[in-house]
Amino acid sequence: MNLLPEDGIILKRLFASGDELIEPYEFHRVYSLSPGQIARTVHKLFDAKLIEQLEGKLRLTIDGKKWVTANKMAFYKINKIWKDIPAAYLGDRIEIDDVYLPEKINSITFIRRKR
Repeated sequence: MNLLPEDGIILKRLFASGDELIEPYEFHRVYSLSPGQIARTVHKLFDAKLIEQLEGKLRLTIDGKKWVTANKMAFYKINKIWKDIPAAYLGDRIEIDDVYLPEKINSITFIRRKR
């Protein structure tokens, strides 16, 4: 299962709650997840039979608890899209104590101020 950060947040909270029922609104209030994120994750986990809904509140199923226990490391390897830097933007690494010299700017008009 491909996990997004909000999936991990919801699964961790439900796992920590034991058999306590959690209102979906708590994920918005405590973790600032959008209603869309919450709904998408709840549908995804419900379809996978990892959570159950009782009286509008959520909790992990027995299979859900087993899955979370077996896949704990997946929560720490969640793909953080914002951390992936495209190769086109990567430059040479600068070592500690190296002198950094920016590339020479070809046009002097770039530096001049208009008066």
